[in-house]
Amino acid sequence: MQGILTKDTYMCPKCDCIEVYAYLEQTRSSDEPETRMLTCKECGHGWREY
Repeated sequence: MQGILTKDTYMCPKCDCIEVYAYLEQTRSSDEPETRMLTCKECGHGWREY
């Protein structure tokens, strides 16, 4: 799943690209906040923000 393409909202920590695919996923219990899953459009690097 790629998610929604964002510009200027996130920056890839690997290549500093500002075009990043983002989507939310519930990775922990339902009383915890969702995890933001991010993938760089340029290099394909993936990371998470909690």
